[in-house]
Amino acid sequence: WAVNQLNWNPVCNGGVGLGALAVAEDEPGLARTVIRHILQSLPVALSSYAPDGAWVEGPEYWHFATRYAVGLLAAFKSALGHDFGLSASRGFGATGGFRVHATGTSGKLFNYADGAEEPEDAAEMFWLARRFRQPVCAWHQNRQIETSARSDALDLAWYEPAQVAPREAHWPVDAYFR
Repeated sequence: WAVNQLNWNPVCNGGVGLGALAVAEDEPGLARTVIRHILQSLPVALSSYAPDGAWVEGPEYWHFATRYAVGLLAAFKSALGHDFGLSASRGFGATGGFRVHATGTSGKLFNYADGAEEPEDAAEMFWLARRFRQPVCAWHQNRQIETSARSDALDLAWYEPAQVAPREAHWPVDAYFR
């Protein structure tokens, strides 16, 4: 089982978790077993967002990890009515700010690690905006959609209309992430 703190953990747990939810009606015992393992493993990765939402592997792997984590948390909420408190993990509520601050005014990422400087569509920003009442995250994702030729079906599924620019929300111009 994926128990490390890096992106592979939420990617594996997200995929396997969606599969477990998909077969839960026909294979409830198997689904319970898989979800029980996820509830032991995923918090290890979610602890990586502490204390301030940053992701140690850089903004591109942040997107990879966060997309799968959010997908699973959204599926838990939809299918089971709750996410087992996982979205309340320390730092996770602030992680949208990491994406916002890691993107320069040019629209390019301040990229460290081994990612590209062009950001990929991050529909999870809409979900984060709604879940944590951070309209700057929705503004950021909407800006990404407007300036890119690529978007994602999850942009529609998680779209958040409440959007506020960072300046209007009195966000700082810069930030320090540990």
